[in-house]
Amino acid sequence: MRTITVGLQLQSLGIADPVDFSQIRVRLQRLDNNTTALNIQSEGSWFGKDYDMGRNLHYVQQLARCIRKNSQYASAVDHLAERQIDLDT
Repeated sequence: MRTITVGLQLQSLGIADPVDFSQIRVRLQRLDNNTTALNIQSEGSWFGKDYDMGRNLHYVQQLARCIRKNSQYASAVDHLAERQIDLDT
């Protein structure tokens, strides 16, 4: 199992905050040669983390949507490439 952890920072007036206000953790677990399970978690890392108003859930949903969209696109391209090869032979 592999884990990727990234921190999110605010930027105000062009100046980045040196402290992460949230962390997103993605755990990848290979199930077989064609399938990988993803576990996405987001949690606040600042004093008001208990009152995030759904922000961390939003981050998880946005990341999952982006991964799903890119995966579907890659699968479609692969499928079309295979079909093209079959048509040429």
